[in-house]
Amino acid sequence: MKFTRSAVAVAVLTLASAAAHADSSGNTDNVNQDGSYNSASINQTNTNGDAVAISQSSWSDGSKYNFKASVTTKNGTDDQTNITQSSGWAEPFSSATVSQNGTSHETNTITQSASLGGDWSASVTQSADASTGNAQYDTNAINQSGYINSASITQQGGGWNNVTINQGVSAFGSSNSATVAQTDTYANTVGIAQTGSGGTASVQTTGGGGNGTGIAQTGGATNASVVQTAEVGDTVGITQSGTATAKVNSSYGAANATTISQQGGVTGNTASVTQQLALANTAGITQTADGNSATVNQTLVYGDHASISQTAASNTALITQQFGYGDTANISQSAASNHASILQSGAFDSTASIEQDSVGNSAGVTQSASASSVSVLQNGGIGNFVSASQNGTNDVLSLAQTGDENSILATQVYGSGNDGYVTQNGIGNSVTLAQQGNSNYANIRQTGSNNTAIVNQH
Repeated sequence: MKFTRSAVAVAVLTLASAAAHADSSGNTDNVNQDGSYNSASINQTNTNGDAVAISQSSWSDGSKYNFKASVTTKNGTDDQTNITQSSGWAEPFSSATVSQNGTSHETNTITQSASLGGDWSASVTQSADASTGNAQYDTNAINQSGYINSASITQQGGGWNNVTINQGVSAFGSSNSATVAQTDTYANTVGIAQTGSGGTASVQTTGGGGNGTGIAQTGGATNASVVQTAEVGDTVGITQSGTATAKVNSSYGAANATTISQQGGVTGNTASVTQQLALANTAGITQTADGNSATVNQTLVYGDHASISQTAASNTALITQQFGYGDTANISQSAASNHASILQSGAFDSTASIEQDSVGNSAGVTQSASASSVSVLQNGGIGNFVSASQNGTNDVLSLAQTGDENSILATQVYGSGNDGYVTQNGIGNSVTLAQQGNSNYANIRQTGSNNTAIVNQH
C-alpha cells in the first residue's frame, strides 16, 4: 500500500501528544486535545497544591484511534488531578491512568463518557513510600458511561481514603466491571454503583480495619464479590435489584458486619456469606423475590450472628455454624413452599430460630453441642414440616405450629437435662419426640382434633 504525501501529513497532524513535569508547589498543568489518537502524560515529584487537568475529545472513530492519558505523582500533597475523555460515538480501548506513591490529601477524578459506545478503561494506583509514608486522606472517583467499561483502584497502606466508582450512568450502560484492592488500609470507604445489566464488582481488603464497602447494582444479571482477610471492624453492604449474585468471604478478622439485600428479579438470586476464624462477626441477607437461595457459613467463630429474611415463595435458606461459642442463627420466611435449615455443630451455648408463615414450608435444625436452644414457629399454614435434632446436654427445644395437617419429628439424644416443648393448634397434626439420656423433660400440647403425639424416652 502506498501513502500520498498529503495522507502522511494528515496522519502526523492527527497524532498529538503532550508531556509536562513539575517539581515544586502551586503548579497548574492543562492539556486539551481535540481529535483522534491523542496521548498526554504528566509527571510530578514533591508537589504541594498542584492542579492537573487533561481533556481529550473526539466525535467518532474506529478502535485504533484511542485516547491515552496518564498522570504520575510521587510524594505529593493536596494535589488535584482531573482527566476527562469524551466522544460522540466511541473511542474504544481508550485509557486513563493515575499512579501515586507516598501521597496524601490528593483528589483524583477520571470521567469517561460517550453518547453511544463504551469500552473505556480507567485505573488509579496508590502505594506507600518508605520516606514519606502511606497514601491517606485521598479521594478517588471514576465515572464511566456506556458499556464494556473497566475501572480499577488499588491502594496499599494508609487510611481515611475515599473511593467512588460510577458505571453505566447513561441509558446504554451494561457489562461493566469495577475492581478495588486495598492492603493494610484503615478507615477507607469504597462505593461502587453500576447501572445496567451484566455488571460485575469486586472488592478485596487485606490486613486493615474500619473499612467500609458499599456496592449497588441495578439492571439484572449482576455479580458482586467482596473478600476480607485479617480485617477488624469492617462493614460491607451490597444492594442489588434484578436477578443477581452476591458473595462475601471473610477470614481471620473480628467485628465485621455484612449485609446483602436483593430486591426484585424474576427468579434465581443467590447470596452467600462465608466467615471463618473470626470473632463477633454479623451477617444478614434479605431477599424479596421467588426462587432465591441464601447461605451463611461461619466456622471456628466466637459470638457470631447470622440472619436470613425471605419474603417471597419457593426460597431456600441455609445457615451453618461450626466449632464456635455463643453463636446465633435466625431465619424468617413469610410466603409458601420455602425451606429453612440451620446446622450448628460444636457450637456451644448457641441459639437457632426459624419462623415461617404460609403453607407447604419445611424447617430443619441440627445442633450437636451443649447448653444450646432451638426455636421453630410455623404460623397459619397447612402441610408444614419440622425436623429438629439436638445432640448434647442441657439443651432446650421449642417447636410450635398453627394450622392443619402439620407434622414434627424431633430428637434429643446422647445427653441429659434436655427439655423438649411442642405446641400444635389445628386439625390432623402429628408430633414424634424422642429423648435419650437422664433427667430429660418432654411437654407436648395439642389443641384441635385428629391429632397424634408420640414420646419415646430411653
